[in-house]
Amino acid sequence: SGKRRNPWRARKTAGWTIDEKTQKAKQSYITIGYYPTRQSALQALSEYNTNPYDLDANKITFAEVFEKWSEKKFEEISPSNINGYKASYKLCESIYNMKFADIKLAHLQAIVDKSGKNFPTLKKLKIMLNQVFDYATMHEIITKDRHIVEYLNIGKEEQSTRHYRFSKSEIDALWRWSDSNEYVQVILMLIYSGVRPSELFNAKCSDVDLNEGYFSIAKGKNVNATRKVPIHDRTLPFFKNWMSK
Repeated sequence: SGKRRNPWRARKTAGWTIDEKTQKAKQSYITIGYYPTRQSALQALSEYNTNPYDLDANKITFAEVFEKWSEKKFEEISPSNINGYKASYKLCESIYNMKFADIKLAHLQAIVDKSGKNFPTLKKLKIMLNQVFDYATMHEIITKDRHIVEYLNIGKEEQSTRHYRFSKSEIDALWRWSDSNEYVQVILMLIYSGVRPSELFNAKCSDVDLNEGYFSIAKGKNVNATRKVPIHDRTLPFFKNWMSK
């Protein structure tokens, strides 16, 4: 009733008791969770019936909650994103076997402080934790006030000093070496195409059209990464060289 974000409750019969006064059977329930639509609640009930799991907040661990959350999540995302979530999960080894309801901000902060990871990695960790805690809240493993991830301090993003453009003099030097060193050719192929290293390295001969002067990126970090990339006239001989091998 009322204006709720998740008005639909999925529940399952836990057992029956006899009322001593009326001698009538009384049904007891366990709550699987609260959901925004009737369909999503029915789906959660169906998934629970297919693969029952312990919803007792006094027993379920962080690892178990992550497993249940990831079963659904990993069906919806790319392999690279799955690997990213798994990498974040590995940082949480110290709380794998903790009861989820017992996890405090200090435990999460200790993971961050001892990880030795940079800001982008910690940002991914916080995103993963936020979604796992969302799942735990929705399934009443914890109450809303125990959703503590927003208070996790991962520091501030610093300007990277590892990434900078090649200068004109550096590019000129690469060209001077390009005839005698085919690996220098690869650097120039990257500079003049603007693609990620992995995108060039994963390209197959069948992805390259020398006649039309482009190569295709079959897949990348997202849907928009799939594209045709023009081959610069100056680097065309390098593509021919590598394709001849």
